[in-house]
Amino acid sequence: MELLDATGAGAGANSLPADLTVVDGTLRVAPPVEVRADLLLARGERGPWLMLEVQLEIDEEKVRRWLLATAVLFDARGTMGDLVVITPHAHVARWARAMAKPTGALGTRVALAPCVVWLSRAVAETLLDETRPELAFFAAWAMQERHGRAAKRIVREAVRLAGTLPEALQAPQIRAILSVASEKMFAWLKETAMIPATMPESPWVRRYREELEARGKAEWKAEGKAEGKAEGKAEGLLAVFAARQIAVSDATRTRVLGCTDAAQLDTWIHRAVTATSVEDVFRSG
Repeated sequence: MELLDATGAGAGANSLPADLTVVDGTLRVAPPVEVRADLLLARGERGPWLMLEVQLEIDEEKVRRWLLATAVLFDARGTMGDLVVITPHAHVARWARAMAKPTGALGTRVALAPCVVWLSRAVAETLLDETRPELAFFAAWAMQERHGRAAKRIVREAVRLAGTLPEALQAPQIRAILSVASEKMFAWLKETAMIPATMPESPWVRRYREELEARGKAEWKAEGKAEGKAEGKAEGLLAVFAARQIAVSDATRTRVLGCTDAAQLDTWIHRAVTATSVEDVFRSG
C-alpha cells in the first residue's frame, strides 16, 4: 500500500480497508484451471481484495489469465477489487494498460483496466525516502537492467537507506537488493564497497560487505561445481575413447579437457559410444 501511495498510483487507496491480509493467491474454477497471483490480499471469505502482479515482460497469455482471475475473485468475493501491475519497463506498462480488451466476432467486448505502476527512474528517485526506507528496495529493483551513472547512484542510495532500517531488517533488505542487482551492478557494488573512503566502516556497512562476500562466495562455489562437473565429463569422454581404442592426439585431448560446456560433452560422450573415429565424435550437426 505504501508503494502505491508513494508512486501516486493509489489515489483511491484511502478507501481500501486497512485490515487486508495476505491470503492464498491460487484461484480455482471448474474445469480445474489455476491462476497463481504473485500476491493476493483480501479480507475474510467475502469482501475487498487486491491482486498484485510483478511484470518484467509482455506476456500475451495474461490477457486471458488476468481476466479470469479478476472474474473469479469478483464472483467469489461479491465485490470488485483491484489488479495492480508493477513493472520497471515503459513498454510493459503501455502493454498492461491496453492489453485486456478482447472483442468477439459480433462485437462483444470484455475489458480490464488494471492499475499499472511503472517504476521509471523518476519514480525510483521518489522511493528513496528517508522516512520510508523499506521502499528503497523497489527503487533498486527498477534498476536491474540499467547500469549507468544514475542507476548506480540509485542502487547505492537504496543500500545506504537499508542501513537506516531497524537492525533486524537491515541484512534482509541488503540481501534483497543484491539479489535483484545485475551481474554488472553487483560487480560495481562489490568494487566500491572494498574502498573504505567511499563507505566508511560502521555496523551496517560491515553487514553490507558481509552480504557481498557471502553472495560472491556462493557464486564462486556454483561456478566451481559447474567446472568440476564439466571436468568429470571430459575425463569420462577420454575414458570412452581409451576403452574403444580410438586414438586421441594431443590436440584432441586439449580440446576435450578445455571444454566447459557440460551439454556439449554429453553429446560427444553419446557419439563416442558408437563412433569409430574422433572425427565421428566431433562432427557438426
